[in-house]
Amino acid sequence: MKSPGRIGEVTLDGVRTRLESLGYAVSFHVYAPGTRFAAYHVSLDRADAVLSGRLGLQVDGGFSELGPGDWLEISRGCLLAVEVVGDQPVLALDGVRLGEAR
Repeated sequence: MKSPGRIGEVTLDGVRTRLESLGYAVSFHVYAPGTRFAAYHVSLDRADAVLSGRLGLQVDGGFSELGPGDWLEISRGCLLAVEVVGDQPVLALDGVRLGEAR
């Protein structure tokens, strides 16, 4: 896991372009308040970027809270759990590096 960083221009196109330039295939998601994903082992290198709202990611026991413009790279094999923090929906982009599964 790399430390959270700033992705640059906080627009759908700006963040998508940045992640794609790093080799990620990107998808857009809207997560309602209260959304949680149980812990699972990540099968592909991935990146999570937040456009609005707050997203909590627990990666191998460490915790990062991402807000607008923040992103986090997560290496395959890591244990990941995700939850929406607060009462606002989260608009996020998830990127995966395809063809890297072991």
